[in-house]
Amino acid sequence: MIVGVLKENHLNEKRVSLTPYMITSLNKLGYEVLIEKDAGLSAGFANDEYLEKGAKAMLSAKELIAKADIIVGIHTTLNCIDHSNEIKAKHIIIGLLNPFFDKANVEKLIQAKATLFSLELMPRISRAQSMDVLSSGSTVLGYKAVLLAANLISKFFPMIMMSGTTIKPAKILVVGAGVTGLQAIATARRLGADVYGYDIREEAIEQIKSLGAAGLMPMPEKDADTLLLEHTKDADIIFCTANIIGKKSPIIISKEMVDGMMPGSLILDLVSEYGGNCELCKKDETIITDNKVTIMSPSNLASDFPYHGSAVYSKNMSTYLQYLLEHYKERKFDLEDDVIKSTMIAANGESLKDFL
Repeated sequence: MIVGVLKENHLNEKRVSLTPYMITSLNKLGYEVLIEKDAGLSAGFANDEYLEKGAKAMLSAKELIAKADIIVGIHTTLNCIDHSNEIKAKHIIIGLLNPFFDKANVEKLIQAKATLFSLELMPRISRAQSMDVLSSGSTVLGYKAVLLAANLISKFFPMIMMSGTTIKPAKILVVGAGVTGLQAIATARRLGADVYGYDIREEAIEQIKSLGAAGLMPMPEKDADTLLLEHTKDADIIFCTANIIGKKSPIIISKEMVDGMMPGSLILDLVSEYGGNCELCKKDETIITDNKVTIMSPSNLASDFPYHGSAVYSKNMSTYLQYLLEHYKERKFDLEDDVIKSTMIAANGESLKDFL
């Protein structure tokens, strides 16, 4: 089978879905790999590197789609949609297809009778961990967000003792203790900040505490609003990371909380693509409130570490391609398998999921 790697055209996306270092292993599995010209340049991977590692050709998008059986990408729906007239029933399309929030474009690919695999739907089971692109991307996102905030805030993160004075550590509040939130907590702790993590799940609070941060969880005697109002008023930085796949992000940081924050403090809403946790956030915009609180809402911050961001995504994708091959017999996929059943959203012009 022929795998085609398309260049990303999503806003500010610098990553690539397969790096040169995965080509050799895919060749050994029997895959032939084609690359759209310059697909890896913004991530630091030259065209020649792909050819040296075994890619067969550097092509235009149109040429690649015509030759490929499998089309891979990160935001693959957006990469394909400009070429939807060239998508055929033979094509298998894999990536972050965004089926919940980009239904119109996904529907166009379904109408072309392509087979679609959406990696957002990877089941959270042990044998699927090596293919979990969301967890890998969230790790990159949490780390990058803390470095960005440390550069923007007007305070030191750690406590610093000098002759005659002691500077207190910055107070950080992380809302949501999924992979992004936990990575943000760990990174902020390594930089010496005083870190608090908020979540509604007991097991998440235990994970927060294991990283050396204080855990905050609503209780009958203190509801979420009361608890958060106490901690937002003196927070230097708030990271918003709480999200549920397929649903709008819950509003957790209210306008009232923002109004009570200190001048010069910062909110980084990392789930603005899905509505955001902060009531005042606006996707891909930076807002400064009347009380001088900065609210930043980048929707694709993980792409700011394109080299390693590509490397982890590429490893997940390569493992997934191997898994597909193992569960593909007589030109059919094994729909009894949990991984295949969860991620396959359409085939032969028919949707396989209720939400489409």
